[in-house]
Amino acid sequence: MARLQNLLPAFFLTLLGAWSADHIHLMFYQTGTGRCTSAVLSCPTVFTVALVSGGISVASMLINDYFDWASGVDGVNAPTKPLVSGEVSPNAVLLTSLYMYSAILAAACLMDSLTLRTVIAVSAGLTILYTPFLKRVTAVKNLVVAAIIAASPLAGALAVGA
Repeated sequence: MARLQNLLPAFFLTLLGAWSADHIHLMFYQTGTGRCTSAVLSCPTVFTVALVSGGISVASMLINDYFDWASGVDGVNAPTKPLVSGEVSPNAVLLTSLYMYSAILAAACLMDSLTLRTVIAVSAGLTILYTPFLKRVTAVKNLVVAAIIAASPLAGALAVGA
């Protein structure tokens, strides 16, 4: 249900954004310093943001499955999914996603950058609104998914202070 295979791409997109922003900064602002290691490797904020990005991905899959189950869509399209088959309780899925979103927003509150906090909060909020409201309109659905994916490298760049 959580589709953990989506966790790593979200994590690495964030690291890629941080690494890119850090190296662009080095190229344009600190040339000739002889520095050869990236701040990304020693920045706990970057790894926290990468975990938050992965957490948003996993939480969004859970909440998506919950809303698809509640609307009856999965009963027709995916009758073997754990919620539909009764293997997993709907309350357990809803509570797990609630706890994950709470942890994500708590981690966002610890970030120094207001812009970074906003990117995390908006991404989390859009994933909550996605299935019950935004998924119905194809253009909106595609725009929202693209924006959330693009937010991962942006958050990584913001985490290193770009």
